[in-house]
Amino acid sequence: MSDSDSDDGLPSSPLYRHSEPADLVIYSRWLIPVVPENQFLEHHAVVVRDGKIVDIVPNFVAKRVYNASKEVELDEHHVLIPGLINMHTHSPMSPLPGLADDLCPMDLLVPYLLPA
Repeated sequence: MSDSDSDDGLPSSPLYRHSEPADLVIYSRWLIPVVPENQFLEHHAVVVRDGKIVDIVPNFVAKRVYNASKEVELDEHHVLIPGLINMHTHSPMSPLPGLADDLCPMDLLVPYLLPA
């Protein structure tokens, strides 16, 4: 390690400290990326800019490199899966989009979808 490097392996130059803009950085204890498959990362962050994931890096790198407008720190009981798209649906409501949007779920379910 040269004199210009820090203990974390990043150059110690001020240019590498909070020099990259980000809209959101999510810090996690556990992270499972969708791509590449079969990886399980510990203490990693997801960096978002303009609504897109731009980086997945160790937490200490994100804290040092990115200047985020908003930061979220997940506790150790959460797993972050960036890139996962929840595509589930409730088939009884599929042909009826927008119908009964003003009702709470139980007021719709019991009398109309699950009658006794």
